[in-house]
Amino acid sequence: MKRTLLFIALFGFVISLYGQVPGIPSAYDPLNNAKDLKRPVVLWWSLWTAETFHLQVSDEKGLIVDTVFKRTDRFLANLTPNTTYSWHVSAINEYGEGAWSDMRTFTTGDKPEFVPQLTLPQNGDTRSSWSTAMFNWTMPGGPVASHIQISEREDFSVLTYEAIVYGSYVYAIEQLNNGTTYYWRVKIEGASTWSEVFTLVMEGTGSVGVEEKEKIPTEFSLSQNYPNPFNPNTIIRFSVPQTTLTTLVVYDMLGREVTTLVNEVMSAGVHEVGFNASNLPSGIYFYCMKAGVFSETRRMILLR
Repeated sequence: MKRTLLFIALFGFVISLYGQVPGIPSAYDPLNNAKDLKRPVVLWWSLWTAETFHLQVSDEKGLIVDTVFKRTDRFLANLTPNTTYSWHVSAINEYGEGAWSDMRTFTTGDKPEFVPQLTLPQNGDTRSSWSTAMFNWTMPGGPVASHIQISEREDFSVLTYEAIVYGSYVYAIEQLNNGTTYYWRVKIEGASTWSEVFTLVMEGTGSVGVEEKEKIPTEFSLSQNYPNPFNPNTIIRFSVPQTTLTTLVVYDMLGREVTTLVNEVMSAGVHEVGFNASNLPSGIYFYCMKAGVFSETRRMILLR
């Protein structure tokens, strides 16, 4: 009986030691009551025993951020100048949510929000060939995420490439079509202001890094998106052997239309379009391509 009671006591101690909610995260940056901060602002904290965190940020009117995610930093864009903000963070594990950190405050300055500066290729640059195109820009320090868009249309109504780039200020593309003018721009992810638009002119004919027989397909096809699963951006590639009206539509699990990615007459060739699902919940989605009598649907997974 005594051994049984001792075992129960020891088992209960182990459960109480390991089977409990996480501790309180340590907030590092910005310093409490920091003043005249440049925008955007990066929040940093740490707790090695947890991976998931709950962040709340408020201004004088109330909550502006209330989110749960798996990072130990948060980039705050679109902040108002000369405004005081408060924030705290808690950690979450399988046993529940721990206590909040102490409330911290910071005050933004009145300088304009940082806008990325495009560096290479230079505006109006002309290339006769480029096996791997490298797009470069400058950003403020810290864990800044960049949002880049590349299009063959000046108004960016149809995107050729789109990506969210973390921890780097360069984006590489292995295929650009010759005889094409590309427009590209970058912004801080979550911000509202895009950089200046630069152009890149690819001279000649054909497609860089792709054989001509691959450039002009012999049949319609819809490829699996890449990457898959994705979060929150992915690329969908499709082939059109002849000029025809083409649609590419994304649907949710209930068959409801989410967005139309393509709805226009497409020239013969291999095309790519980016899909940004930053405003959608995790789950399974379907994308359907229709061109003439051709129709095909594929499945993709958004995993946050």
